[in-house]
Amino acid sequence: MANNISRLLTGIGLLVLGIIFFVLALFDSFWLFFYAIPFIIIGVWIFFNDGEDKIEKIKYKGGKK
Repeated sequence: MANNISRLLTGIGLLVLGIIFFVLALFDSFWLFFYAIPFIIIGVWIFFNDGEDKIEKIKYKGGKK
């Protein structure tokens, strides 16, 4: 549960920051695109990455040596 909340907050935070930089780049400085695009990509990846939430089963092999 805590991982879902932290993933949600981090993903939304990076998306919002990326969108703000993107809008500022349209009106002010072109160099902000270089920050906006990676923030948006990483924010989307963190927001939709649920592969880390899955718990893998432990595969037991043989006995003690």
